[in-house]
Amino acid sequence: MNQRVQGREEIVRAAQTLFARRGIDLVTSRQILALARQRNQSAVQYHFGSRDGLIRAAFLEPFQRIDERRVELLAATDRERDPAALPSVEQLLEAIVIPLVEQAATEEGRDYIRFAAQVIQRPGFEINRLTSDRDLPGLRRAITGLRNHTRDLQPAVRTLRSQMVLHLVFGTLRSWVDGRLGSTSRSAITRELLGVLSDVVGCRATGVGTSRRRRDDRHNPS
Repeated sequence: MNQRVQGREEIVRAAQTLFARRGIDLVTSRQILALARQRNQSAVQYHFGSRDGLIRAAFLEPFQRIDERRVELLAATDRERDPAALPSVEQLLEAIVIPLVEQAATEEGRDYIRFAAQVIQRPGFEINRLTSDRDLPGLRRAITGLRNHTRDLQPAVRTLRSQMVLHLVFGTLRSWVDGRLGSTSRSAITRELLGVLSDVVGCRATGVGTSRRRRDDRHNPS
C-alpha cells in the first residue's frame, strides 16, 4: 500500500472513530488529522474535496464492504428457492439486517454503527441516492425486491418505507451497541428487527424469523 492510500485510509478510520464517539458536528478536521497522524492540514481537502466528502467516504466505503456480505446472503437464497419465485420479504429483510448486525457485533463495527446512525439522520440523506451513487448491488436488489412486494402502494410511500427501514435498523442497532436495550442477544435483536421491519414494509411475511431461527447456530452464536 502506497503512502497516499495509507494516509487516506487512516483519515477515514480516524473520522469514523471521532464522529462515532463525539458526534459529527462536534469534531473538527484538525482533530481528525491529529488522530490520523497527518501533518498536512489540507489533507481532507486533498483526498476528499471537502469535509462533507470525508463524511460521505467514511459512511459509504465500509457500507460497500458490508454490501458484499449482503450479496452473499441473496445468492444463498437464490440457491435455496424455486428459480421462478421472487425472494420473499423475509429473505430480503434478512439480507439488509444480518450484515449490519454482524458489523455491530465487532468493536470496530460498533463505532461504524454509531457514526452511520448519525449520517442517515442528516438533512439530504436519501435512500435512492445511496443505491444509485455507489456500487451497492446487494442493497439495490433488496430494496428493489421489497418495492416489488409492495406494488399496490404509491411510489412515494414505497420510498418512504424503504427510508424508514434504514432508520429503524441503524437507530435500533445504535441503541443496542450502546447498551440501551439491556442484555438483548444478537439472535434476539435480529429476530425482532425482522418482525418489526416486515410490518413497516407493509406485507407481513408469515413465519418471519423462522428461517432465521433455523440458522441461529450458524450466524448468531450468542
